[in-house]
Amino acid sequence: MIEIVTGEKGKGKTKVLLDRSNEDVKKIDGSIIFVDKSAKHMYDLDSKVRLINITEYPVNTTGEFLGFLSGVISQNNDIEEIFLDSFLTIAYIDTNNGLTSSFEELQYIIDCNIKDLMTDKSIKTHDANLIRKLYKIYMNFNSRESNLNRLKGHIKIVEDIETIDQLTEYFKSEECIKHGSSIIHFGRSLDLKETNKYCIGISTIGLTFGDSDEYNKILTSNGQKEKEYFEKILKYVMRRFGYTDEDYINLLEMRYKFEFMAARYIDSYEESNKPDYIEKIYNPVTLDKLNEISKLFPIVDIMKAIKISHSKLITLYEPEYLKFLNTIYTQDNVELIKGYLISSMLYSYIDYIDEESFRYFMKCYYERYGITTEMPDDEIFSSWVNSTLPTCVSKTYLAKYVDTSIKSEIEELIKKIILVYKKMLQSCNWLSDETKSKAIEKLDNMTIYAVNPDKWNDYSELNLFKCNNLYDVLNIINNFKWEKFTLARINTEKDRDMWSNDITMVNACCSQLENAIIIPVGILNGSFYSKDMSIEEKLGAIGIIIGHEISHCFDTNGAQFDKDGNFNNWWNEEDLNKFRDRCKKIINYFDEMIL
Repeated sequence: MIEIVTGEKGKGKTKVLLDRSNEDVKKIDGSIIFVDKSAKHMYDLDSKVRLINITEYPVNTTGEFLGFLSGVISQNNDIEEIFLDSFLTIAYIDTNNGLTSSFEELQYIIDCNIKDLMTDKSIKTHDANLIRKLYKIYMNFNSRESNLNRLKGHIKIVEDIETIDQLTEYFKSEECIKHGSSIIHFGRSLDLKETNKYCIGISTIGLTFGDSDEYNKILTSNGQKEKEYFEKILKYVMRRFGYTDEDYINLLEMRYKFEFMAARYIDSYEESNKPDYIEKIYNPVTLDKLNEISKLFPIVDIMKAIKISHSKLITLYEPEYLKFLNTIYTQDNVELIKGYLISSMLYSYIDYIDEESFRYFMKCYYERYGITTEMPDDEIFSSWVNSTLPTCVSKTYLAKYVDTSIKSEIEELIKKIILVYKKMLQSCNWLSDETKSKAIEKLDNMTIYAVNPDKWNDYSELNLFKCNNLYDVLNIINNFKWEKFTLARINTEKDRDMWSNDITMVNACCSQLENAIIIPVGILNGSFYSKDMSIEEKLGAIGIIIGHEISHCFDTNGAQFDKDGNFNNWWNEEDLNKFRDRCKKIINYFDEMIL
């Protein structure tokens, strides 16, 4: 348990800590440690309390403080309480930035390295050539010439639709797939109960206001910001396309009418964060079943047209939304659906028109997210290249910046922390032996992904070198990904050696569908990790991140997946109820907080 004593300077916080430590040392059998920035309180403390003057040790950063504290704890198993006076000072926490500063500082370093890759011709690989080509096209605003008239042509195809049959043909067409929008989405995923196999997932549209809850109440401040952001961009693009202000109002009205109807059948953020949500969205279906429940909306015909109908595993994440489409997919609603499609397309086109549209988009972006300092173009476009071709950037980054010899050390560190979890489980007094055994089996079977994957998505057949138009190049990339990494993998098994597209992210994660912990090289730098750190420092820095991510394999979501990452209940009923009761107490505790 952590207790925090807060208050203004000079209000007696230190005295509270001194009195508490002197009282507790008389009640407990173990040791008490009092960490301070000097030795001046030595004679105010009971002789049984150990005072540590942290200034006598080489502690100069938050990471070093965490390592120091971990070292203190690891050397004495009898410690029951630790008191930290002047915590923000001795822990080197910047109150202006908080603990997130370590992430932000490291992200800045990574971003600078990625930016340098964009113009570094010393790396001769195909992946490096691809990212340099895409970056060059992004940076050259002439690569957007003639796009406006071409984009108008894609819009006109939708505007010319008059009947529901024509709308169906459009949804089945290559024109829609490559240049248009839709009212339902298909993608490659993993089957929740056979997570070694790929499936086709059917999902809903995204909503302008973000959360579907925004559509049945007064907009929150976030919903209002999303609304204003979308409307500014749409209005600007429509003017560039030659529409009138009246056209803008009418189109926006149709979009919102469609979304307000649809939002009732789309799960809210709150709903999607509930522990039982995984059970709710696991809805395996067959083509026959889809035909049965979708009489009006031609979902199966669309799937056949885009070449995914042969998938043996199909998951319909939100069946109620498909039911909604079958109530609205009529001749009377053709203009309404067109309004949603056209507004979505126009909004997405702002990046492709010219430099003026790009500058306006960035202006809206800065206003939306409260950014006061404009980013230079090279930073913006290097990040966009990383978003578009993350595998190619990661492989090039690995070749230039990464000492891959750290991989074995990180893997061993993760194994050590897994052993700590194992000991914790073995000593747990509220779990039955049956559930303990299953939990330990899950730990023993945990896959460790560290630094970089052994296999990558293969971009060797992607050719961008004969094209210099941004819109065309991005279409080539998107079509390549769809063909190579979605269509080609239907009815195949996932290769577990391929675990990340982006190893440059300053983060770590737990893949519950693989029972795996992922520690990419992006976070293995700065105050989180250095080869020169002591083992105590490493445990106090990256070790905390590792321990946190392992915990997700046993949180309210992770606990629903077994040792192989399959959605499968491995608890006995009594233990599961105990676990849920404990989780509910934490939920109730935080629900009572007022921020």
